[in-house]
Amino acid sequence: MNKSNNSQFIENDQKLMTDAVNYRKYLYSLIEPYINGDVLEVGSGIGNITEAVLRNKASAIKTLFCIEPQRLCIKSLQTLSNKYKGKVNIIEGSFPSSVPNKHFNCIYSFNVLEHIENDYIALKTHYNLLSAGGYICLFVPAFPMLFGSMDHYLQHHRRYRKTQLSKQLKDAGFTIVSSRYCNITGFFGWFINNRILKITSQKRGQIYIFDKFILPIQSTFEKLIPPPIGQNLFIVGKKN
Repeated sequence: MNKSNNSQFIENDQKLMTDAVNYRKYLYSLIEPYINGDVLEVGSGIGNITEAVLRNKASAIKTLFCIEPQRLCIKSLQTLSNKYKGKVNIIEGSFPSSVPNKHFNCIYSFNVLEHIENDYIALKTHYNLLSAGGYICLFVPAFPMLFGSMDHYLQHHRRYRKTQLSKQLKDAGFTIVSSRYCNITGFFGWFINNRILKITSQKRGQIYIFDKFILPIQSTFEKLIPPPIGQNLFIVGKKN
């Protein structure tokens, strides 16, 4: 897949998730406790999470810097920037080569680290950009055994295990605050779709059913009992 087609593929994939209202609320809830002061979002996409952060935490945020390499996505981010004047700073570029010259209280990303070839350098860059006491929040695809057709199309380099990413964060200087697998239903759905059926795009009908009926019940149970497996891993580190 060439660069132009990949950009369009990624934009279309994110637009599919725009209608997944419950899922976007769920993702935002993971990082909400850590959003404060100067914040950096790595890989903002079309702003699905950016918008939620600004809508709910604008009063707690001094500045929000958004790094995004896809020009097609920048247009959507610019709309948010115009709405929240003085809060949003957009950087068109790739992490970790394109970063602002400042420090942050929180850096978060959703499904970004797996796209970066040298993820250890990326984690060290996170560490260097954070102020003392700052938080790194990472939501990444989990379990190498699930690596399949959509991972190839999305240009993932890897999927993560909890012990693996925890060690990498510790090696980069972080203390682990929280680490857990998410979306146990998605674990099996991803395996069927990507290892058996080998799909090349997400299905709108499946997203609707998951968002409307499965996620509200699943997220409640996963808060009470963290699942031993999941489609994704959410991990939080702190710079001491």
